[in-house]
Amino acid sequence: MKKNRKYRFFEKQQSQGGKSALITAGVSAGLFLISVILSFHARGNAGLAAGAPALIGMLLSVCSFFFGVRSFKEKDTAPGFSIAGTIIGGIVMLGWLMVFLMGVR
Repeated sequence: MKKNRKYRFFEKQQSQGGKSALITAGVSAGLFLISVILSFHARGNAGLAAGAPALIGMLLSVCSFFFGVRSFKEKDTAPGFSIAGTIIGGIVMLGWLMVFLMGVR
C-alpha cells in the first residue's frame, strides 16, 4: 500500500489579509470583553462607557470577517491566518449580534 507523502520545500508566507483579519478579530473580542465587564460593573447602566467600545467592536468584527474572506484570494500564501481570522471574526460578529438583539427587545 502506497503512502501519500507531501513535502514542502519552502515555507509560504501568511497572507496580509489573514494577518489583518486575525488582528482585528482579536481587538474586537477584546472590546467585547471590555464592554461586557463595564456593563456588569455598572449593573446595566454603563451608557456611553460600554456603548462606544461596543460600536467600534461591532464594526471591527464585520471588517475582520470580510478581510478574512477576501484574503483567501491571495496567491502563493498559507491559509492559516485567513482561516483563523475568518472563523474568529464570524464568531465575534455573531456574539455582537446576539448582544445587540438582546438590547433591542
